Amino acid sequence: MPCVGCQGWVHLGSSLQPFSPNHTDACDPNYENIALAFRDPAQPKGRKPGLGKQAPTRPRPPSESAQVPAWLQRSIMSLSLLLSLLFTFCIILSALVLVKNLEMSREMRGLKRELSNISSSVLECQEEQRIGWSKVQKDIREATKSIGTVRSRVEAGKERLEMVTGEITQIRTNIQKILEVLERKTNTQPPSK
Repeated sequence: MPCVGCQGWVHLGSSLQPFSPNHTDACDPNYENIALAFRDPAQPKGRKPGLGKQAPTRPRPPSESAQVPAWLQRSIMSLSLLLSLLFTFCIILSALVLVKNLEMSREMRGLKRELSNISSSVLECQEEQRIGWSKVQKDIREATKSIGTVRSRVEAGKERLEMVTGEITQIRTNIQKILEVLERKTNTQPPSK
């Protein structure tokens, strides 16, 4: 059945076809009425094309194929609900990560403080050890010097002892000589009556 009042071009699939009043598919909602304005060769050039005769377009009646099916609406609502839940989950997860990061940063600051305390303690111990070793080395030098002094004194005492021993042997020999001389004298003297 031809559609009354339709003029222009009809969109059939992927091609445009001129509309004829005898065309039976022109009022089918699957086809689109496209009114194109062409310049009439008899029309003066100064006039804008399309201002003279234009094909009147009538609004398409709402058909069932143009409405969104209920299952598609439910699917879109389900997807939007799932997307909002996912977004909420991401926000909660981000908040948990931030809280955990804050706790870890506090722990890291505590560890840094402890490490600085330990390093300062280690430095103090090293300084005390260095001072202790310097005192020990000083004491060792002084002990070595004292040992050298004692050794020289022992050497001097040994030499004196050798001298004293030599003098003692000389005194003995002298005493021996004196005793011999006294014995001779006593032997040579007549006994007194």
